[in-house]
Amino acid sequence: MTTYSAIANSEIAVGAPITNSLMTKVRDNPLAIQENDATAPTVALATNITSQGALATLNTVSGSEIVDATAGDYLEEYITISGADIDALVGTSYIKVLEMNIVRDGTYRIRSSILGTSTGADNAYSTVYKNGGAVGTEQSSVSTRATRNDDLALVAGDLIQLYMKTQLASQEPDGPAYLMVCSGNPIITKATYTAKELP
Repeated sequence: MTTYSAIANSEIAVGAPITNSLMTKVRDNPLAIQENDATAPTVALATNITSQGALATLNTVSGSEIVDATAGDYLEEYITISGADIDALVGTSYIKVLEMNIVRDGTYRIRSSILGTSTGADNAYSTVYKNGGAVGTEQSSVSTRATRNDDLALVAGDLIQLYMKTQLASQEPDGPAYLMVCSGNPIITKATYTAKELP
């Protein structure tokens, strides 16, 4: 640990020489403060200047103080996969195509959206899974986009997945699939969901 050494007024007086000792203190003292040397002065980190110039207390939040998520329509995160990629992966049995990690506990609205073929010859099917087990209700789509909401109680570390299959292995879906995590009290709001956001 670096030791704090006080700089005397005489060392920085007008006309005082720049010495090796002074420069060592200038270099080492900030490190000593950062490393909490017992002889170093303490720095108050609990205040902040607001836009009005007034002092305000900084609020630190521990993991136990983060409020649980509540189901709602604010988009926290989403992932997507193209129709071509779905075609390359998916057959007539369910397979995982998308996966996201949940970062805080709570009840989330998991929104999934799929699109089959415009010919009407091939249904696309999807189900939301949690940690490898089906938890959502199966949905299907032929020529129009199908979007489903599943409100699920989740804990940090859970994996939310979208599994898909097609009626005919030879048909490619006309559009991408989406998996969205939404809440009513997002930590960071990306957007409010509307159907128009989906191509």
